[in-house]
Amino acid sequence: MTQYPLQMEWTDRQGRWMELPAGAHARVLNFSRRAMGGSYRALIGAQSADPRALSPLLGWLRCGLRISDGHARPLWGGYVNAVSLQMGAITQRVSLQGMSNRVAVAYTSAASPTQRALKRFTTPWAEDAGSIAEYGVKEWLAPLPQADAPNALRARDTFLQERALPFVSLSRDAQSQTNAAVGATPLATVRLECCGWYSALAWQYAGTLQTPAPDTLALAMQVALERGAFFTGWVGLRESGQITAEAWGGETRALDVFEGLLACSCADGRPLYAETLPDRRLYVYTPDERDLYQVCADGSLRDPFGQPVEGANFPAGVFASVQNLHSGNIQGSLRAQDRFFVNECRYNALTGKVQLVNG
Repeated sequence: MTQYPLQMEWTDRQGRWMELPAGAHARVLNFSRRAMGGSYRALIGAQSADPRALSPLLGWLRCGLRISDGHARPLWGGYVNAVSLQMGAITQRVSLQGMSNRVAVAYTSAASPTQRALKRFTTPWAEDAGSIAEYGVKEWLAPLPQADAPNALRARDTFLQERALPFVSLSRDAQSQTNAAVGATPLATVRLECCGWYSALAWQYAGTLQTPAPDTLALAMQVALERGAFFTGWVGLRESGQITAEAWGGETRALDVFEGLLACSCADGRPLYAETLPDRRLYVYTPDERDLYQVCADGSLRDPFGQPVEGANFPAGVFASVQNLHSGNIQGSLRAQDRFFVNECRYNALTGKVQLVNG
């Protein structure tokens, strides 16, 4: 089967299309998709003989990326979570990991000067409006041992000041320094580490959930649309038929609450999964075992109609059968079964191979 080059489309934080800096060349190195969430991780490599052409990429955090195949079919969508720029022996890295631009502190303190028993308190939230406008809301409820209210407020303000902006680090690579010493021409390179939009559901806490109908899927939809800052809507199933009396939300990450609600399954026992579509709508579905993909003995892949599937296009969240249990395409325990559920597919764009994970 003919392999077509992958295409990349970039958008800024306001959703406007943008191009790579002049003189920079980029390619997809790998990406992965999961049954729960859809697009998961992607790694993009860029290089240039002129380091000045790559420096602007350090400012691309939270910018959007869509990867498509040679026929313009979308394969992956998400945002830039970290950027590493290597120039000679020095690597500069910026990352959204650990950044928090809305912070509160949970602490314990005596309820009154005359009482020894400790009571848990939470400070009001403080936020950095500029960072939120730039990147979106990233919350952190910081734990603090025994403290009084003034100290808890000071700690909150300190945490916010330290974490409101992306983390920046510098490192030195000994091998690159050796190459420079022997006269090797340094090549500036960049790695853009990207996350699927679904992962941003972990940026905020679920908070208080209120719904007149405590169907688990109705609650999940409430969490996703209220706390998933980058989702544009919801399609697919809207009711699970499962009623819950459990208290959900509060000081739990929205992603954990959402997946916990989907883990309740449908009333008839069918499992629930969610995928982020290219337009960032959240699609909730139950996998159908009748739509069976095939992993052939020669390593080729086929869809439920027997048509060849390129490795980059193979979906997660489907069932597949294998003709050769020793195929290198499969990771997981398949000794006693000839079909499995694809929890994750990992595509290596350099080799053109896909790894299917069933565990």
